[in-house]
Amino acid sequence: MNNDCLINQQNETSDQEINIDIENLIKLRNTYPKNPLIGYLNINSLRNKIGCLQVLLDKAPLDILCIDETKLDASFPDHLFQLADYQFPPFRRDRNSLGGGKMVFIRQGLISKRLETFETKIAETICIELTICKKKWCILFAYRPPGENKDSFFQEISVCISKIMTNYENIFIAGDLNADTLNSDSNNVFTDFIENFDLINLITQPTCFKSLKGTLLDVLLTNRPKHFQKTFVCETGLSDHHKLVATFFKSTFSKLPPKDLKYRNFKNFQEGRFLH
Repeated sequence: MNNDCLINQQNETSDQEINIDIENLIKLRNTYPKNPLIGYLNINSLRNKIGCLQVLLDKAPLDILCIDETKLDASFPDHLFQLADYQFPPFRRDRNSLGGGKMVFIRQGLISKRLETFETKIAETICIELTICKKKWCILFAYRPPGENKDSFFQEISVCISKIMTNYENIFIAGDLNADTLNSDSNNVFTDFIENFDLINLITQPTCFKSLKGTLLDVLLTNRPKHFQKTFVCETGLSDHHKLVATFFKSTFSKLPPKDLKYRNFKNFQEGRFLH
């Protein structure tokens, strides 16, 4: 069996997620350097935090990271959000400078492409295809603003997922649904949604702390829970109320080298000829 393409077969559906800080995030990332790490964070405005985000990703690189509530519009060009070691330009979907908007960062060497045909017209989504060990994953990042009708949102998302499942066997959904999924009595629509598509939420503890008790608003959903491990919730200090939610794929692989990377050979360099 190829050591760069392994799936650790375990009986449990996924590891119980843990609550960690940045120091332990770095340790966890170093423990699983070849396992793709996918995460989601509602950052509540990205414009003045891109430098801090770069520092975090330098210490503990996430392979795929969706940032939500970027609060950007077209007046903020892509080059302001170029991160070292990440594909450029990032995938983005703006609403306006007052609210909403998302940006997806993907590390260099990962095989991915955007699937705009599956993205919803009203609900704020970005959809990508990710290939790991010859398996294709459809990853949907979604956000439901607090004022958006819950029934309409899940209806549109359901139509989207139905189309995706005719083309992909492996589904992963991450997002802030602005519905406390710990409170099942008030979230029948969410419960029906995950049951209809046979999805499991890898997150089971609070992720947003506008109150001391906290609420579970940020979810990681999949129909293939056995393909993930070491799911966690992490305080990054980048958001006002939300924590980062993330999980490792059990698959490990060697990343492709960056495209169009050229090096100059200065072994026989002659300054005089170069200047003239």
